[in-house]
Amino acid sequence: MVSLIILILIEVFLFCFSYYFSEHDIMSPSCMMCIMFIISTTFALLNVNNWKIDFSFNTTALIGSGLLVYVLAEIFFRYVFCGQLHGKLYVQNEYDNSELIIKPIILDAMIAFNVVVVFLYLKSIISIVGGNMTNLNSYFHAYRVMGINSMQYQGTSITNGPINFLLRFVVASGYLAAFIGMRNMVTKNAKRSVQLRYAIIVILSLLPSLMTGGRSGMLRMFAALLIYYYICWHQINGWDKNLSMKYIRIGLFSFFIIAPAFYFSLEMLGRATNRTIIDYISDYLASSICLLDQYLKSPVPCVSWGKSLLLELKSYCLF
Repeated sequence: MVSLIILILIEVFLFCFSYYFSEHDIMSPSCMMCIMFIISTTFALLNVNNWKIDFSFNTTALIGSGLLVYVLAEIFFRYVFCGQLHGKLYVQNEYDNSELIIKPIILDAMIAFNVVVVFLYLKSIISIVGGNMTNLNSYFHAYRVMGINSMQYQGTSITNGPINFLLRFVVASGYLAAFIGMRNMVTKNAKRSVQLRYAIIVILSLLPSLMTGGRSGMLRMFAALLIYYYICWHQINGWDKNLSMKYIRIGLFSFFIIAPAFYFSLEMLGRATNRTIIDYISDYLASSICLLDQYLKSPVPCVSWGKSLLLELKSYCLF
């Protein structure tokens, strides 16, 4: 537990350090990196007794030194290439804030294409799973299990190649629609009818991920929307403006909305758990550093070419 406390103190210090030298930009890479590790370490501290965590100082030193190098690298980049530390940050004076226009007929065709592909994917899942299940949730869960088995044993047939190829266009169209819709919203040129079409395309792009019983697609889309908003807002208002406090409010509000939704969506996807919401979220947020600690304590034997770079660095640094 002492090592975890030391680690979170190091992470908080490095966050404050990077926040100051990034001109109070909480979305800078080093700030975001520190925030992610602070969240992970915090949830690990909350589960010290439940998980019987015996965090080693070697892992603390490895994570702390890695964060330090990352923070210093960004500061060096800003100092040498951006000139931000000398007040020479280039500010774009003019920016075209007109609406990005895509003809409604093209958007309607894209929606129709996505609907057809998603329907074919659903039909393929039902055909592969077989049986006579009572609801779609059961099919999604069964298909997820079959997909996991196919990765382990290479003996389960999953959806065919053409469907998987077309699904890439569905997912890509969702990210494209999300960016255009977000930009038009930030520039305040959004038309409701057009924005509704973009929203439909985004929702359709999320369905394939949900059909496999997973929710990673929703998390990736949420992260993309945050980045889109950050870029579009600065392009319109200037890169010398500060958006940090607004992002802190958005982040806190989103966490208390998304975390429960992430947990309670299990039943909708045909999955279930006896764990509490705190335990379930902790598994996602804190297990990474705990598994890293276990790996460093007892690494998996590796006989492949090159071995493990992490273990070689650990031996070299005498950790």
